[in-house]
Amino acid sequence: MFYIKKWGLISILYTIFRMSLCLDCVLFTIKGKSVKDNKYIPIFNMWLSMCLKNAGLNEHDLLHIKIDSDTYDYIKNDLVFTELHKKRTSPTKILLCPPPLTVQDGMMMKYIDVDYKQDIYMYCDIDIFIMKSLHSLTNNILTNTIYVHPEGSLKKADYGGAFSEEELANLSTDSQGFSAGKFIIHGKNLYTELIKLIKKISSENSKIHYTVEQPFFNKGLYSLDKTLYTVDSSLFNNHIVSPNRHYYSKITTILLDAMGVPGDGDFHYDKILKFYILIFSGCL
Repeated sequence: MFYIKKWGLISILYTIFRMSLCLDCVLFTIKGKSVKDNKYIPIFNMWLSMCLKNAGLNEHDLLHIKIDSDTYDYIKNDLVFTELHKKRTSPTKILLCPPPLTVQDGMMMKYIDVDYKQDIYMYCDIDIFIMKSLHSLTNNILTNTIYVHPEGSLKKADYGGAFSEEELANLSTDSQGFSAGKFIIHGKNLYTELIKLIKKISSENSKIHYTVEQPFFNKGLYSLDKTLYTVDSSLFNNHIVSPNRHYYSKITTILLDAMGVPGDGDFHYDKILKFYILIFSGCL
């Protein structure tokens, strides 16, 4: 009985004193498109159900949803969303945005400033299933640091497309490119600075990129003052992130990333639904 009470007390103290988390996501429908046909809405509902089940958010945390007004008018009457919303384990803030004119406008919604009060900020795309508590990711992170997932070479346009040829030539040949689909920031000044840089880079770049705003995100990371801030690519390793089930482990995987064709709702819906079925059948 003593040990039960002891470990129960430790669990309570851990919950109280652990760093709080703001989890941010984006859902949108392109202006003029049919909201009811938007496959990202059922994708979002599946993502939200996994978040409620596994993310470990509590009353000290915040689930932040950026959504355009047309999509919100639809989902606030959607049976699945309304029932899930009743089951939320943390406060939820919904930020209404104008319907975006393009996919890029929609993806840039993730860089709208969030006035969060929590210790840590995390952005997560809705095609990334949360498989375990996000607090297991944030236990030992350092201040003034952004944690990112390395995916490929910065020399590839998917990551370095916003850099000039001269800028790329001045970088080392093994410079990493990072995913804009998930990142963690510890430090409000760092969050504010990065958002400001990405918006500036976007406003100066008229080229349409296959990976939409991801090249802006990468250039923003490389533009940070490294005497003030650190970019860490070690947290999101193969034990933590499973891209399309590669390296997947029931024991260690925290994020199951169904990455694929950017902005293709049909493609992502098909893949996400398959993963969802496999998870709830016990195959994943």
